[in-house]
Amino acid sequence: MGEGFVETEYGRVHYVDHGAGPTLLLAHSGGTSLHEFDDNVERLAGNRRVIVWDLIGHGDSAPHTRHLSVHDHARAAIALLDQLGVQRTSVAGCSIGGTLAVELGASFSERVDKAIIIDTQLRPQQWWADNWDWIESMFAELVQPFDTVAPRFRELTPELFHRWNVDRQKAGVHSMVDILWAVRDYDLVEAMSRLAVPAMAVLGADGPSIDCLEEFRRLLPGGRVEVLPGCGHFPMIDDPRTFEALLTGFLEEV
Repeated sequence: MGEGFVETEYGRVHYVDHGAGPTLLLAHSGGTSLHEFDDNVERLAGNRRVIVWDLIGHGDSAPHTRHLSVHDHARAAIALLDQLGVQRTSVAGCSIGGTLAVELGASFSERVDKAIIIDTQLRPQQWWADNWDWIESMFAELVQPFDTVAPRFRELTPELFHRWNVDRQKAGVHSMVDILWAVRDYDLVEAMSRLAVPAMAVLGADGPSIDCLEEFRRLLPGGRVEVLPGCGHFPMIDDPRTFEALLTGFLEEV
């Protein structure tokens, strides 16, 4: 395992690099960090190179100094790949990371071979406008009590609860809301129509994106849409073995 930083036009990016072979880049959700995939990377790296990274404004990457669009975050990912000598990769991302996976597959398809979209909110802009007060309130309180966080996971362990609040404090309210603005302003439906690589969507049956299921099926007619029972917004945490099997199966398809 290697760990380090690379310099980009948006500031330095923190990453951890596991294994060897075909590359898989993992992108976390808003308000968390690369630790979101701690339960998965060791097994996923059994026969491939897995790179996890902290998005700008999150984890140990550089703080926000200005507003960044989804395309800006994708350019930071490309800069990371360039400096790590990766010419082509598969990419998987959860929530906001899933939006980033779509942008990488749509705008940088020469660098991406497959995209995995994990419990990502596929919403029209009016939905964001109608729900914005509620969305902001979810991120206004940095340190959340156990009872607030517990419903988001199948089992909230003390270690996971601690990491949840550490990551939120490291990101800060401004960074978390700024990246939500990036997603709100991004036309995900249009971007999915431009996807030039094979794609799979993975949704938690109990997660907030499950009512987007039919829209995912409509937009990915040649792809796969998988629903994980008993999982919420973070299926890679709620059911890591089933999630890893789905991911590995899709990546190994010709």
